Amino acid sequence: MLVAKLLVVVGIAQVPSGPADPAELVRQLGAARYAAREAASAALERLGRPALKALRAARDARDPEIRTRAYNLIQRIEGNLLTQPSRVRLEFDQTPLHDVMKSVSTQAGFKVALQPENVPRWRSQRVTLHQPEPLPFWKAIDRLCDAAQLQYNPSQPGFGNPREPTFTLTDGALRTVTPVSDHGPFRVSLLGLLYQSELNYAAVGGFRPPMGADRGVRPRAGAPARLHPVSNVQFLAKLLVAAEPRLSVSLNGALQVLEAVDDRGNSLIPSGALGTVPTRFPGYFGMTHGAVLPLQAPLERPATVGKTLKTLRGAIPLTVSSRRPDPLIVPLNQGTGKRFENPDVELTLHEIRTAPNTHQTLIEFSLKPNEHRASAEHDVADAWTDPLYRTDTQRLQLEILDSRDQLVPCFPSGVDSETSHVTLTVTNLAHTSALKELRYHTLTRASLNVPFEFHDIPIP
Repeated sequence: MLVAKLLVVVGIAQVPSGPADPAELVRQLGAARYAAREAASAALERLGRPALKALRAARDARDPEIRTRAYNLIQRIEGNLLTQPSRVRLEFDQTPLHDVMKSVSTQAGFKVALQPENVPRWRSQRVTLHQPEPLPFWKAIDRLCDAAQLQYNPSQPGFGNPREPTFTLTDGALRTVTPVSDHGPFRVSLLGLLYQSELNYAAVGGFRPPMGADRGVRPRAGAPARLHPVSNVQFLAKLLVAAEPRLSVSLNGALQVLEAVDDRGNSLIPSGALGTVPTRFPGYFGMTHGAVLPLQAPLERPATVGKTLKTLRGAIPLTVSSRRPDPLIVPLNQGTGKRFENPDVELTLHEIRTAPNTHQTLIEFSLKPNEHRASAEHDVADAWTDPLYRTDTQRLQLEILDSRDQLVPCFPSGVDSETSHVTLTVTNLAHTSALKELRYHTLTRASLNVPFEFHDIPIP
């Protein structure tokens, strides 16, 4: 281990000092000395975003060492960038509100819009805000909402389609807020604490003997029926994870409650292993993506519970994904029978036909990882067959455009996971001549634990 570290140090010394040249560092990925290759990899990873152009160009390099290291570095750099918050500078002096929206949209990298657009006061409203340093997106939105009497719905922070993810702000004259905990591009909101106690008198499944009784003994004939209520108590925290709308989030394990203490010092962490059941907004195939994730954190309510939840702290394991900007474009008017590829995937367009019964348009193609990618990424097979990845593939990565460059609604009517053969059904076109192209976007993905923490919350 010590020898390896010394080699890396020696290699770092071999990397030229001064402003780093990404193209030269990429060439060093194929250097004869292992230490030089390691040093170049470390320098490119530190460089971050400015290194991506040169690394992407190296995905087709002849040298398998350069190709492999370039793929791995792209994954690490893009994953790191994915979990960093967008930053917004709020420097406005009597600026029209609509111009403020344009500025915030440009800085965030996605559309921030007023909804509905025809609120009378928005036409004349001006905003004054002075923040010396750029703020993370969620804090910037809070400052803007305070200054301009706006609000957003934490359960539905964005809408639109993947080509233009949108964060919507509405009139906030009667604005309400929820406890929030921010981490990078994520905001965890505490929507409420639920306490529900129920006695169920319905004898589900037939006779239920009292606790401790012999379950093999039936009541004697003619014995009067008795109540055997079943007690059911629910005590939980209702949470919602909202990501910046450029991202899609999925649960990647069980939510963990690390600390839950009331003002009496009682621990409210349930005894035993209790998982959570998430609900999602999966969206329509090829049209929307999920930037919000509702969750429930189970708690335990003691007999003498306090009045406030002094601390609720935990972690949410997430997989987050976002589109890369350069899709594989397949022309539908002359692509039948042809294969199209980029450094990530190979797509073969088999057939475009009309279903005889429904007269809907069916597009059949097969999709598989590019051979270069498969040789460079050791875990590509696992990633490609991962159910979560396939879900994101269906919702985020495929688009059908018509001759006016408008998105065409479609859904998967057939998927063969063994052969990677996919059939898409286009729902609202009568003639295939109106179809222009299919676009396939590869994804950047990252996994992380998003921490949350709340204090002094009233207990029901």
